[in-house]
Amino acid sequence: MKFSIIATLISATISTVYAQGQPAGTAGIAFTSPAMGAAWYAGKMQTITWTIQDPSASTIDTIELRKGNSANLAFVAQIATAVPVQDQKYDWNIPSSIPADGSYALVAKNSKGSSYSSPFNIIPAVPGTETNSSSTTGSSSGSGSPSGTPSNANATANAGSSKDQNSAQSLATPRMAGIACAVGAAMLML
Repeated sequence: MKFSIIATLISATISTVYAQGQPAGTAGIAFTSPAMGAAWYAGKMQTITWTIQDPSASTIDTIELRKGNSANLAFVAQIATAVPVQDQKYDWNIPSSIPADGSYALVAKNSKGSSYSSPFNIIPAVPGTETNSSSTTGSSSGSGSPSGTPSNANATANAGSSKDQNSAQSLATPRMAGIACAVGAAMLML
């Protein structure tokens, strides 16, 4: 009896994961960095990376920094515009003015939709090592440019609130947490 319940739970969980596939309305990428819970330092360069989920996606129109819970991520700053999807990375100089918090996420947007990163932390710059104060700059190997400026210029981070909150979107993390809970519950039944 226990075995059949466990097998049913695991089977249902796996079926749900495979049925979801590439969520409708994504930008055709899946972020690989920042990883869930990663600690990135304000004032330092970090590399944002992704895998291509939809080969027809050619450009990420914008990469934004968002903050808050996954159901209501508030706009913090625009990181980059016109980043080629094929680059699969973007080097971001995190402004030292970005407040420390553990509820940041990135969102990549294009005409296909939006893709969200896992939640990550931004830690205050270590005193004496700050490299950026209020600009968001970065680079990719293609023609992408930070905050809509030429790739050799600094751009000011756009702080404020966004009219496009995408509150219906959520991070992939809660879905995976649900799967982990189902598998954990099945293991407890043993």
